Amino acid sequence: MNESHRGQSEPTEIVVKNTFLNLVDVDDQVWLRSLRRTQSSPVLSSGPHDESDDYNGEPRAQPVGAAAAAAAASLAEAGDRLPGLRIESDSASQSHRIFWRVDAKKLKSTDREHMSPEIVLHLGRPVTFKMVLRPRRVHNEKGGGAFRTAKGIGSVEVKCMERLGACDAPIVSFRIGVGAEEMRGPVTHDFSDRGSSGLPDASKVWHFPKHVDEKTGTFLVLLEISSQSSGAVF
Repeated sequence: MNESHRGQSEPTEIVVKNTFLNLVDVDDQVWLRSLRRTQSSPVLSSGPHDESDDYNGEPRAQPVGAAAAAAAASLAEAGDRLPGLRIESDSASQSHRIFWRVDAKKLKSTDREHMSPEIVLHLGRPVTFKMVLRPRRVHNEKGGGAFRTAKGIGSVEVKCMERLGACDAPIVSFRIGVGAEEMRGPVTHDFSDRGSSGLPDASKVWHFPKHVDEKTGTFLVLLEISSQSSGAVF
């Protein structure tokens, strides 16, 4: 270390970037402890700048949008094994496929329903929906309509969270699936007439526990839905 730094009465400001300091004696170690680590600001330049000039070999930080896209791609490659939603949309046909991975712990709870996160679909305009899991009612006593009492057997409904009018393309067709079972439906429903709908009684019951992925503790619910005004056919 340069001896000129020692014995100075005024503090010395030194800028160090991606550098290792090699201490040669005890005095230098004491002097180093007085240094303060800061984060440098980006270099501003009026001319062209080649990032390779100052690349230090460490992984480059991705822009926020790129990082989010990479995370989404990683989740898709993993088969969407975490609880949550994934939506695939075709704007031309106004048709949508929604994959909802549900935490299987809900099937052993005393809850009487379990709702998905919000699903915003473009049916003439953005409209908010949710999927709702409901346990089969076993008896009319207290707790008779809970998931735990029903041993995880129940149904899936589609619920519109907004009031729709005739100008909102409220008539939709949908199909519902759970796990690897064949999709059921389609069902056509006018959400301006009633805010929720499901499969017919003869086909609405699902045995959710048999679709649980033991490794992740989740099961998959799938909804295919499209506006009747678009003419899309399942």
